[in-house]
Amino acid sequence: MIAQPIKNTPEWYWSLSQEYILQADDEFGREDYRQSGEKAWGAVSTGIKSVAQQRGWIHGHHRSIGDALGELADEFADDVDEDQVKHWFSYVDLLHKNFYEGGMTDTDVALGIRDAKRLLAFLDSIRREPTRDIPDRSNTKKTRWEALNGVRWDDGHA
Repeated sequence: MIAQPIKNTPEWYWSLSQEYILQADDEFGREDYRQSGEKAWGAVSTGIKSVAQQRGWIHGHHRSIGDALGELADEFADDVDEDQVKHWFSYVDLLHKNFYEGGMTDTDVALGIRDAKRLLAFLDSIRREPTRDIPDRSNTKKTRWEALNGVRWDDGHA
């Protein structure tokens, strides 16, 4: 028997993300597009939680997931098109909304799953990387950092 990662660790969240993306493909194959999209959303959100947990970031609510990905996209802007990462996340977020509201076509859901997989590949490539400084951090980005770290910017950078 394969040992399961300890709950609420970066490895546990990453394991869940990989499980969920496989379930997204399975649900899509059964033409359950709402559930398929929700599993793809779950894969991305738990993948982000994996990195956030590793960095000690707050990640317990929907907004913190977007904040964490925004922080990562800005940190790794030299390695990946940060606007593209944010676009992928926006599309995947639509899958989550579709779970409750419906209306997305099978093609739309397939594109969302594709973007979820792209996001997971990005997260996999950076999840063990050390935190990078974001030069010329705007006030908005300082506020995001504060939300993720649970301390004021000035207190964390004294």
